[in-house]
Amino acid sequence: MDIRISFGLENDVKNIAQREFKGKSLLKELDDYVVLDLETTGLDPDYDDIIEIGAVRVENKEIVDQFESFVNPGYEIDGFITGLTGITNQMLQEAPDVNSVLPRFLSFIGDSIIVAHNANFDINFLYDACVR
Repeated sequence: MDIRISFGLENDVKNIAQREFKGKSLLKELDDYVVLDLETTGLDPDYDDIIEIGAVRVENKEIVDQFESFVNPGYEIDGFITGLTGITNQMLQEAPDVNSVLPRFLSFIGDSIIVAHNANFDINFLYDACVR
């Protein structure tokens, strides 16, 4: 299925379903990388939102830096998500929105290789949030 989204500019149309710049799986031992974990309001990046980004930078197999931020989705999260993640609406109330957090996070990761437990899930959410 070909999904196209218009951002109000005639030439600004992006095919999110294809994710042509997403990258590929890499299976090898690494010395330098960023370990990523996201928490979200649900399972679908088309309808759900990131509510926390956590990451650590590893260089020469040692943790050298970390990034952590709650992300206010702009609405209250339900009790199921609070039970699953431990994140409450009170924790998100004063958190910055995704448009404030993503540039800082992208600067943190730079061109590093990203490692994650559920990488496809996390990268899809990040990719789509960046496209939006």
